[in-house]
Amino acid sequence: MGTFQASGNFAIPADACISYQTLYQALQAFEADLHQHIHLENNILFPRAAEMEESTVAAAR
Repeated sequence: MGTFQASGNFAIPADACISYQTLYQALQAFEADLHQHIHLENNILFPRAAEMEESTVAAAR
């Protein structure tokens, strides 16, 4: 199954009730936040932690 195939890529049908619309909007916002979180971990947090570990190990030698 594709990335958002189950949700129709967050497409809201024209006749969707407000609860359905709110749910899909919240899911789409959650997905965007999750991607931002993953980006920050992979590209900022983890590299900084690795640098700190390397400098700590180097200092202990």
